[in-house]
Order: sequence, then structure tokens, then C-alpha cells
Amino acid sequence: YGSVGADGVPEIILLGDSHARHYAEGVYKEFSEPNGKSLYVASGVSCLHLPSFTRTSVGSDWDVLCPGAFDKVEEFINRADTSPLLVISHLWLYQLINSDLLNSQGERTNSNVTISMVVDGILKLAERVGKENILVIGQVPTTGGVDLYDVFTRPKPFWSIFDGSSDFTRSEIKGLLIRFKLFNKEFGQELSSQGIKFVDPFD
Repeated sequence: YGSVGADGVPEIILLGDSHARHYAEGVYKEFSEPNGKSLYVASGVSCLHLPSFTRTSVGSDWDVLCPGAFDKVEEFINRADTSPLLVISHLWLYQLINSDLLNSQGERTNSNVTISMVVDGILKLAERVGKENILVIGQVPTTGGVDLYDVFTRPKPFWSIFDGSSDFTRSEIKGLLIRFKLFNKEFGQELSSQGIKFVDPFD
């Protein structure tokens, strides 16, 4: 968790997993710095930074880590003088299929988490800051594990033998891109129907 701005009052909060953190520099340079707004970053824990969510994969105590990550978001909101702008981003589809909900006793409910449940979590945040102060960034496109730096720095003779663009047209990558795009469409429609602003990185 990090912050930009010396006044200690969050005006923009970027929250989510590493797919939120990779927007931090851009949000700072394009929105925070030009407008003199303090930016606070609550990201890094690999789960949905929303109320009552946990993660089901093995290896960490997600039932502690995930609520703890959301507690940090709430701490930043509580420190704000007025409703801050919340910019929310995750590796949505991956987190959704690896998520569960916790009840009021902190126990897993063994829920089959759906897009609607994620939207409900975002709406709970909206109760705190207002729908007009939330911006959700959708699932980013994928290279399917292809190393972009490797592709674009290959020596010129290599390109005469092998067209690097074929790295991105393999059927498994095309399948992921279609799946991600369809997810964004449904996710964006549900959020928009609730008055929440949505940005689709595919655009």
C-alpha cells in the first residue's frame, strides 16, 4: 500500500490486485498530479478488494488477507474529507472463479461467485462514496504468456523466417481474448445498468 500526497487525505483511491497497481503511474500522471489530487494505492493482495470476498486457492490464509486488504480500502475512505474517487481494477475473471464470500462470522459460504455478486460488492462501496465517484476498469486483453519484449526485439533476419504476429493468433490466445471480451461486455452492461462508470481496456 502506498500513497502520493503529503496532506494525508485521500482524494483518489486506486484499489485492486496487481492489475490495479499497473495503472498507478498513469492515474498519477494523468489525473492526480495535473489536478493536485492526492492518490492512494490499495493494491497488491491477489483477491477481490470488495466487502466480504475471499479467495479459495491454496498457499495463503486468504480468509485473513482478503478482508485485510479491504480494511485498508475502508481506512482510506474513512480518512477522506469528502467522497474520494475510487478507481477499481482486477484480473476480474481469474479472481471471480477463485473467489468465495465470507459470512458475518468470517466463514466461507461456498458460493458460486457470479458477475452479479461482484457488482453487488461494488454497489456496497457505492453506498459509501456515491455511484458517481466509482470508475471500474475491465479485464485487460492478454498475450497468453507471450513475452512482448522478446517478440518486438527479435533481430530483423528472424522476422524474414518467422512472422512474430502469429504469436498472437494461436487458437488458445484467441479463445482467451474472446472469453475476456465477452466477460467485459456482460460486466460492463451490469455496472452501467446500475449507474456505475465502466472502461473496457479492449476499446
